[in-house]
Amino acid sequence: YNLHKSLAVNFDCTAMWLRDSYQVVESFNVERLYLQHKYEGQSDIPEFRHWQIPLGRRFRALKVWVTFRIFGAAGLREHIRNQIRLAARFERYVLEDTRLELIAKRAMGLVCFRVKGGDHLSTELLQRITERKKIYMVQAAFEGGKFIRFCVCGMEPKEEDIDFAWREIETQLSQLLSEKRGINGKVGGKEKSKATDSGNESLEEQQIQHKDGACAITQQLNSDLHIGICGNEKSK
Repeated sequence: YNLHKSLAVNFDCTAMWLRDSYQVVESFNVERLYLQHKYEGQSDIPEFRHWQIPLGRRFRALKVWVTFRIFGAAGLREHIRNQIRLAARFERYVLEDTRLELIAKRAMGLVCFRVKGGDHLSTELLQRITERKKIYMVQAAFEGGKFIRFCVCGMEPKEEDIDFAWREIETQLSQLLSEKRGINGKVGGKEKSKATDSGNESLEEQQIQHKDGACAITQQLNSDLHIGICGNEKSK
């Protein structure tokens, strides 16, 4: 569990919850002569060198302790609840936009969504937003489909932050779909133009053939030798 994502602790910090710590200690237990000291067994404080592979560790527990002391249990609860409220606000924006759809139900501060119409649209949308560097989201995949993860985190997220993020997403999505419609329109126009030109050429050929046939008939009548009709000749 990453405390720096939802509990206002500076990056990086991860808590590991154990049902039975004894199994972990037995697995990673390190007993070396140079590690022995006179206070062994005199305290209930765990020796964390037995909880992992390396013998040393960064003192992340200090910043966790400071955060807990500053916020208190009630403050941390309110911090988490605020993130959930803000995620619900963003979720409403997604549900109101018919161009988007949710992948799953909102979970805590996480909202997963995608653009309707294919994975390539979600990928291109995320690429555009990332290049602009206004907000940051990540892509994920589930059962062969791709989607975008929007997570509410940080020290003091506000409603204004959610509104700003949504405007950025909505604006880039509108531009992306507008460009796609423009490209499709140009392709369709070219095909229609080709079909029209082809039809005109065919009509011109028919007119020329008809004109040639009429001239042949006139010449044949004047010579009083034979009559030619559409290329088929009959002796007179």
